[in-house]
Amino acid sequence: MNKTKERTKYILILLMCAFTYAFSVPLLSLWGSSIPTFMSVTFMYFGATVAIFLIYIYKKLFTKTFKNKPFEKKEKPMMLFIILADALSSIFLVYGLTLVSAETSSLLLSFQIVVVAVIAVIFLKEKLGLLGWIGLGLIVAGGISLSLNEHGISFDVNAIFILVPCILWGVQTDMIKKISGQDPVKICLIKTTGSAFVDLIFACVMGESIAVSNIPNSINILFLGFLTYGLAVCIMLVCQRHLGASVTSCYFGLSPFIGSIYSLFVFHTVPYFTFYIAAGLNVLGISLVTINEYLPRIKNWIKLKKSPQ
Repeated sequence: MNKTKERTKYILILLMCAFTYAFSVPLLSLWGSSIPTFMSVTFMYFGATVAIFLIYIYKKLFTKTFKNKPFEKKEKPMMLFIILADALSSIFLVYGLTLVSAETSSLLLSFQIVVVAVIAVIFLKEKLGLLGWIGLGLIVAGGISLSLNEHGISFDVNAIFILVPCILWGVQTDMIKKISGQDPVKICLIKTTGSAFVDLIFACVMGESIAVSNIPNSINILFLGFLTYGLAVCIMLVCQRHLGASVTSCYFGLSPFIGSIYSLFVFHTVPYFTFYIAAGLNVLGISLVTINEYLPRIKNWIKLKKSPQ
């Protein structure tokens, strides 16, 4: 399989993951409303742990690509930071969802793309290209447009609880890329298991518990975590190994926009006009990143066609 076809395969897989992961915000808002705030995200991570553990066992038993390399000394503090950043980001997010609408939260999460791309270019020496930077700029503009209303520009301070997870997830995504010698499924399993227990401890410290009447929604959230934080994120990390952190974040970054559309159907809300502006800028930004990804390959193909045989 040539390089372009292989990258296209991973991009298509990544898009499927983005559509799946997009369910996380609206459905967590819906089902989590009847469950204690921090306990709901704990169930998300335990569901994710089950999914990734099954993938880990399958890979260990039936594939030749499994490698159980021990962590190097310099990788251990990185892994600890990844676990803590993941747990803290989920705590901020689930609290933010109680203050900010699900559709707006989904679009604000697009800032994660920008954080990942900037860190990947500066510290991991990845190349993005002019169109990629313009695309990221449009995504930022989309997030800013959400602060517009009939009185001009206003900033909802509660948006901080959504933007902080973007920064934490962005940093940890790039840090995972630096632990390149480790199996991505193994990293994901350690990350979700550690995050689940950190979130559980935090929920218990806050005095939260699950009532019998909340068990059905708790099971729903477990399954949601299985699909989104588990399967989708784990496959995303595998794709990142082949596409790079900046490109992966841009394609997976479609999920906030998709999630905002899901939210409109789940909650039957009519968004303010700025939502449509933000959505349009997000789509245009992602489109430019896609063009930026394939433009060099299109130019090479045209050059080969024009060259004498």
